[in-house]
Amino acid sequence: MFNKKSRILLLGLLVSLLIVGLVACSNGGSGQSDNSGGDKPEFVLKFGHDQASEHAYHQAAVWFAEEVNKRTDGRVKIDVFPNAQLGEESTMLDSLKMGTLDFCISSTSNASSHVPQMGLLSTSYLFNDADHLYKVATDPDIINKFDKLVSEKNLGFKLVTFLPNGLRSLYATREIKGIDDVQGMKVRVMSSPIETKVWAAIGSKPTTVPFNEVYTALQTNLVEGAENTPSSYLTAKHYEVAPYFIETGHEWLMSEVWISNKTWEKLPEDIRKIIMETGAEMARYGLDKQLENDAKAMEELTSKYGVKDIKVDVAPFRERVKPLHEQIAKELGSEDVLARIQELGK
Repeated sequence: MFNKKSRILLLGLLVSLLIVGLVACSNGGSGQSDNSGGDKPEFVLKFGHDQASEHAYHQAAVWFAEEVNKRTDGRVKIDVFPNAQLGEESTMLDSLKMGTLDFCISSTSNASSHVPQMGLLSTSYLFNDADHLYKVATDPDIINKFDKLVSEKNLGFKLVTFLPNGLRSLYATREIKGIDDVQGMKVRVMSSPIETKVWAAIGSKPTTVPFNEVYTALQTNLVEGAENTPSSYLTAKHYEVAPYFIETGHEWLMSEVWISNKTWEKLPEDIRKIIMETGAEMARYGLDKQLENDAKAMEELTSKYGVKDIKVDVAPFRERVKPLHEQIAKELGSEDVLARIQELGK
């Protein structure tokens, strides 16, 4: 019935149809979301941060992504990129503005370069304890205050939640028993006017050194001490050159989770609501994870690496720094925020 040429054409057509069918089945099976139906999500979003996958940032971001996926029945899939894969914090904030990134976490020090009033939150001895920190992080008045400031500046991103973090303490190349031993001591601080003011008030010589150079600075005695959370102290291996950990507990860290305005504008109202509600819960999850990580880090530092954990009287440190609270709040125009923080701490 068919000549040789027709049979060849028919065979070619059947092979083509078979290939198309296989490709279609393959695409349908791979999917992009974790929803049970296997359908592709309506929104695939990117979430970046600059910490390692063991850090509480990553643990909180992954939890947030999974919860949003569940609560939207798979309509939203969020991919999390740790280790500054999408750039340093300042770069990621710029990406939010352009709409090429959907979410990111930033430290308050980086956020305050865009919203100076946020600098108040990095002032030492501002929070009484972890519970006070959490109350501030989830307080609607404070969130709305800063969200309004961000909106007025037209920065291109919106505050989802504050992400309370760990407690920073001093560590040193020599034993420190109290505030007298810190007088004139060269202490590495972050590149922040507030950090410099705090450590100058305490009586040390604050010295700005990039974080990736702190190990060498301690090793060569460029600085005699630095300060950070136990987890960061451990992962950076600073204990090798500064084996004394002094529990000054001077600064509870506060970070921020941001969403791009361009992303926010394209999301329907029901998904926006889920993102904000899940973000508020993320604050508690992230803080609990950080405290858990820091406790494990201290156990490892003392038992495995022989770090000397020194508990000092922090009252003299607090007394030196307390006058800065009013001064910094006035300079930044954040007197109302300071009053609210103090009210929440009563």
